[in-house]
Amino acid sequence: MTRPLPVGISSALEAWDAEVQKDFDLVFTAPVPLYEHDDTLADLTTNFPPGNYDRCVCLVNDTTAGWVLVMSDGTNWIILGKSAVDPSDLGGTSGGTGTVVVTVTKPTALGAISVTDPADSPATADALRDDLVTNAIAEIRTHLTDHKTALDTIEGTSIDEMRDSIEGIQAKINGILAAMRTAGMM
Repeated sequence: MTRPLPVGISSALEAWDAEVQKDFDLVFTAPVPLYEHDDTLADLTTNFPPGNYDRCVCLVNDTTAGWVLVMSDGTNWIILGKSAVDPSDLGGTSGGTGTVVVTVTKPTALGAISVTDPADSPATADALRDDLVTNAIAEIRTHLTDHKTALDTIEGTSIDEMRDSIEGIQAKINGILAAMRTAGMM
């Protein structure tokens, strides 16, 4: 069903009809008190099917969202403005202490990895193995250790310091959410 349209009152037929028409016009041209449904949104949908109230509004004292303004889109009652579900605080823990500074930059360059080539013509397989163990494998281990150290520390900021900073940001965001709830914005 489409939005109900006002049907004017014929004036000059009775002494009171002009006053009634004036009051009637206010309903469609100015803010008016709204119907208050003191039950859930589901109850509103049951008792007032949204298909019968397209583009109509009312106030609902919803158990989840509190007093909210709802509007029918012809299919559903939609909460306007205030969130129907209060966003949860950020949870979890990173094991940090709450410092609020995060600086993450690219790790310092480790340079190119170079591994000494084995001898061109080793005399025996044992000589090749010895050359690989003594030179190549040791160099590979050193490079892996250097890269592990670089990953553990990002430009002077350790992983633990980053956890502390993330917890600090989490606390700030939770504080903002609490302030918005207190102000009735959520």
